[in-house]
Amino acid sequence: MSTFSTLQKCFAIAVFGTGVLSAAPCATATLDTYLALPPLTGCTITATTVGGNTVIVMFHKFEFQNISFGLPAVDLLVTPLADANGIGFQFTPTVTWSAPLFYRSDDEIEYIATVIQNAPDWLGINRLYSELQGTVTKPGFDVMTEVYCPGGTTLPPDQLCPGANGQAQTIYVGPSAPSAGTLTVFLQPHYNMGLNGTCDPKSNLCTYPSIALLKDIDANATLGGGAAIMSVKNQVGPPITCACP
Repeated sequence: MSTFSTLQKCFAIAVFGTGVLSAAPCATATLDTYLALPPLTGCTITATTVGGNTVIVMFHKFEFQNISFGLPAVDLLVTPLADANGIGFQFTPTVTWSAPLFYRSDDEIEYIATVIQNAPDWLGINRLYSELQGTVTKPGFDVMTEVYCPGGTTLPPDQLCPGANGQAQTIYVGPSAPSAGTLTVFLQPHYNMGLNGTCDPKSNLCTYPSIALLKDIDANATLGGGAAIMSVKNQVGPPITCACP
């Protein structure tokens, strides 16, 4: 039995077998509701894989900072997602999310995704999908800075991330068309098994039981123009066919 499978079974027993820890399904709610969730259990998304199997991912340890003229958590709506881009969330403002002229509107969201139940066709987390929808008037711009650690279990993401050859990874995501965001697949040699992952020697694909995420969402008009955020998506894969009750 692989180390990954052993870890998965041990964690599932700890969460479900004892009956002490449990997590409610993730619901569409404002971010302040997510911040109030118990950090050890958070909430779960249950989904059906392409092959018809059931998988469960727990999202927990939510943290939030309003860096500069950002929206408060109560004005950010969180919608669970499970689709071709994987399992995760869409963050949508309930009021206008834009930068004041010559300023920036900057919010930071952090959390951890942990696989509770995997499947033969969904062994764990092997990719990250990030999408930003926004409008700009130059020289204003929108950007999401995504810092992540595959296999990570602490926040902020471990800067000495073992699963990424000793360094947390950073990607910069600009506005795109819907469903045309940035897909990052965890392939060797850029990634490795680290402390708790596995890497397939044939496909070079690395898979992890968890991932630590930090996203800095910035509508920036410091040089003039305008910038506004319409929505942000953040999902972990492989792909999923549907979210299930």
